[in-house]
Amino acid sequence: MKKSFQRVIATLNLFQGKQSLTIFMLAAFFALWGCDDSSSASGDNNETSAVESSSSVRDSDSTEESSSSIDKKSSGNETKDKSSSSENKSSSSIKETKNSSDSKSSSSVKSDDSSSSLSICPPEKEGKTKMVAFTGVTYICTDGYWIEVSSSSAASSSSYFDMTNQFNSDIKYGTHTDSRDGVTYKTITIKYGYYGVDSLTFFAENLNFGKMVQSSEQQGDSTKYCYDNDPWYCEHGFGGLYSWNTVMKFPAACNNASIGSDDCPSNYDYPKGSLSKHDVFHKGICDEGWHVMHEGEWALLWERAGISSVASAHGSYVFVLKPTYFGLNKSGFSILPAGRFVPSEGGFSDLGEGARFWRPEQDEENSQKASFIYVPRLGDDFSLQRVAVKENAYSVRCVKDYKPEN
Repeated sequence: MKKSFQRVIATLNLFQGKQSLTIFMLAAFFALWGCDDSSSASGDNNETSAVESSSSVRDSDSTEESSSSIDKKSSGNETKDKSSSSENKSSSSIKETKNSSDSKSSSSVKSDDSSSSLSICPPEKEGKTKMVAFTGVTYICTDGYWIEVSSSSAASSSSYFDMTNQFNSDIKYGTHTDSRDGVTYKTITIKYGYYGVDSLTFFAENLNFGKMVQSSEQQGDSTKYCYDNDPWYCEHGFGGLYSWNTVMKFPAACNNASIGSDDCPSNYDYPKGSLSKHDVFHKGICDEGWHVMHEGEWALLWERAGISSVASAHGSYVFVLKPTYFGLNKSGFSILPAGRFVPSEGGFSDLGEGARFWRPEQDEENSQKASFIYVPRLGDDFSLQRVAVKENAYSVRCVKDYKPEN
């Protein structure tokens, strides 16, 4: 009996030892399982809250064309040398801030991350934009950080671009004060040597005449659009954007009708002299004694550029889209890539990428289109004879009237 009792006690002790071991193993298992779950949950949060999440972000690099191909393609009903092509280089929301400390404010970026730290962007993304698909928020890479475009720090009303080097400080400029509104423009004189004319005097700035109206309104006489419906652009060198009929001072009906027709009885001002049919002296929206630059005058600038690109010789040295610049402005002509407004696309685009200037010539094949000059950024091809629908809004340059000899 005593031995039997001792065997029972031994069995109970063994059972208790095994039970303790089992409980210990179960506890360890659950502890490890809990750690793994916590770790994976943290990883999910990092992915959804990060601005750079590849699954939820549409990057402008992957959806937009590179600047090197912009002259070969065209959009907004534009045609290069009267051939169909398309451009799509949207930049309507890109505004560069001067104050990097403002740009790096932690309140600028909406994030689920409790630390409110900004997401870093690589140097090659500088100036590029991306959108988080889940929230619809667009960000711009500024000074190494993704900044929300709609935030006050990314679009301050007092700081978009540094215009310090808009003009060439080594060039001696003249001036012209518009008799209609008192605005003074810098002018530049370039040797000509044709038709008995020694030199030509041009505006060294884009025209900025007229009252600003919203892009949702139709332009009328003495009105203009400002890029992004923001007067800052008009007031800081980029000038107004005008439809073709506004530039020509024709009725709005002329946007859809041929000049000289019953619907558009207007016509160009032709000069006296031995100029070609493309060299039209049409005053249009320019001040008295000045006219809208025609093809021959733009061709002069092309010729003066020599082996350089037109942007290199005549484009303003402004860092419109960091870290690149538009031109070297050797001549002082100071072309600025003011972008465009295309009604059919419903918005502004191409700021910093290209400059477009209407010229007084309707397309011979389509009366709803007219000719314009396209100046791309440094290194790309200049185009003297593009056409686009007249409703598009582009820039204007004026040149002082002169008297060519027969």
